[in-house]
Amino acid sequence: MQKLFKWLQRGEASAGAREDASSWQLWLAHGIALVLIAGTAVVTFYAGITLPVVPGFLAIYATAMIILSFLVAFLAMMKGLIEAQSASIRLGGGYLLASFLMAAQLLAYPGAIMPYPIIGGPATPFWLWVFWHAGFDIAIFQYAWAASRPVPPPASLLWTVTAWGTIAAGAIFAAVNMGQFTPPIFSDGRTFGETPLWWAVPSGLLMGTLAALLSVLRLSVRSPEQLWLSVGILAAAIDIWLHWQGTNRFSLGFYAAKMVSILTALTVLLSKLHQITRLYTESATYNKHLLALVHKDELTGLSNRRRFDEMLVQEFNRACRNSLPLGLILIDVDWFKCYNDTYGHLAGDECLRTIAGSVSGVLKRAGDEVARYGGEELVVLLPSTDLRGTLKIAQEMCDSVAALNINHAQSIYGKVTISSGVSVLDTFDTTGPAELVGAADKALYQAKSEGRNRVSSMTVSALAQKLCA
Repeated sequence: MQKLFKWLQRGEASAGAREDASSWQLWLAHGIALVLIAGTAVVTFYAGITLPVVPGFLAIYATAMIILSFLVAFLAMMKGLIEAQSASIRLGGGYLLASFLMAAQLLAYPGAIMPYPIIGGPATPFWLWVFWHAGFDIAIFQYAWAASRPVPPPASLLWTVTAWGTIAAGAIFAAVNMGQFTPPIFSDGRTFGETPLWWAVPSGLLMGTLAALLSVLRLSVRSPEQLWLSVGILAAAIDIWLHWQGTNRFSLGFYAAKMVSILTALTVLLSKLHQITRLYTESATYNKHLLALVHKDELTGLSNRRRFDEMLVQEFNRACRNSLPLGLILIDVDWFKCYNDTYGHLAGDECLRTIAGSVSGVLKRAGDEVARYGGEELVVLLPSTDLRGTLKIAQEMCDSVAALNINHAQSIYGKVTISSGVSVLDTFDTTGPAELVGAADKALYQAKSEGRNRVSSMTVSALAQKLCA
């Protein structure tokens, strides 16, 4: 036992790069495993009790297994293909085999679709069940072998699908014809526990499945995939055990085994769906961060020109649609080129950052936006703000920057100041947002021509009248 314990502890998962299973997943998986083991211990004592034939049970069971196994195969293979993890591709091959053999079982079970088997004879479902478990064990060994490699060996998706599809076809052909070459499985058409072959085959399958479980446990169960795969393999072992103890096609053990075998695919499928949901959540979070970076000016931390252009169109359309005013302030740092020439570009960058913080600090509403328009120019967008309100905010910004008292030897004011051009959308018979920006630009030119360090304004309607004149 000590050697076995050391062997399990020595296991290595290549995916040192993979995520670890969370603590709640570990607790949940251990809880499910304990419930399965405890439930199996209870059912074992009554496994041979014969129960009534439930109409449609076999059809529902086989259909569920086909769908679940195919979904797990698809998700595992896609994960392996996208993340270049050959172990996941190999795992998907095992579940692909299960989906093929379950489809054959649906045709072979008497009473599943027709009162009689569509393919094969009475023993065909049994041999399909045997080949499913044996093939699943082989896939698990392949998975564990690939996952334990420091550099996982490559696996071709096309080759894997072709290989397991060929194996499935061979297994179905063998299962259909197996009854001709082996002793009978059933002694009376439905009781199989009385034949020597029944005792030999399940015992061998059970040992193989337990060995497959140990091969995954040896990986130290670092990833959610390995964790829930372990639960699925445990369910497969319990499926074999309950069939073995049931000794009857419609015994309590038979029905319980079928229900437990669904967990073989369901646990892994749910882990994949949980992982996909988590990835979607992380992707949405990363997209938000990325969008914020795309819309942010690196120097000032304000919104950039692209973000401003987008918001201008949105707010302009909203203002026109609801007949609401829209204020805009275009800001220019006075004599900023001289500031750069005198103090250097590093000092100029710091000056711009300080001004950006001062200007944005004046805004109080969540919908107001200040952005870097270009060079030393800033722009402020004020939804639902009339001319009086926009002028008030523009003046507060001028006063706030002047109060910083940043020394500027080349300015007539002896410190850094700003000039602001204010425009307001007061008419909705316009051609577009460019008129609002054009009015602010005209007002800014006027403020600079009048001596700078001041605010000047022009509404869109006033601009239109001036152009017409």
